[in-house]
Formats: sequence, structure tokens, C-alpha cells
Amino acid sequence: QASRTQYFDLLHTRLEVSPDWKNKQLKGKATLLLKPWFYTQSELVLDAKGMDIHEVRIGGEKTTLYTYDSLQLTLPLGKKISRADTIEVSIHYTAKPEQLPKSGS
Repeated sequence: QASRTQYFDLLHTRLEVSPDWKNKQLKGKATLLLKPWFYTQSELVLDAKGMDIHEVRIGGEKTTLYTYDSLQLTLPLGKKISRADTIEVSIHYTAKPEQLPKSGS
């Protein structure tokens, strides 16, 4: 079975989380250090199912130029990033797993 195409190499992840037990949510900040896997990239797509996105920073700069469809967060990087470059992305979010549609058996 084929695997998903890999566009970025995740070099480091720093998670800062605070559970909200009463509301069954998780407030967090994820800081990712990435570099393109092989080809030059101009956008980053992250799986982010069932979250409220509060703030996104790319290279330390706040951005509002992203889209979120409740499943994936798509970030235009503003420039082409080669595999010799690294980029830091920070995302402040609230994860709401109890609000996801139930599926499966």
C-alpha cells in the first residue's frame, strides 16, 4: 500500500498544552521546525482535525493568510523554501475532539 507523499521533513516539535477537563478540550501551542523534504515548497499543509485556530506565526511573524477547513490547515509561506532552508511555524489552537462527527463502528 502506498504511503502519502512527504513534502516536509519535521525536524523538531515543541508542544505546550493545557487540558480543559470540564469542556473536554485541549488548549495548546505547537511550534514546528521543518524543511522541505526534496522539492522547493511555497505552502505547508498540516492535518488539524477539529480545532479552533487562534494564531499562526511563520518565522516569528504573525500571519492571517491561511485557510482552515476543519480538517487541514493550509499556510502559504510567502516565499519559496528550498531543502537547504528551515522554517519555524507556531500555531495556537484549541482541540475539540468531542465535537467531531462520530464515524466508524
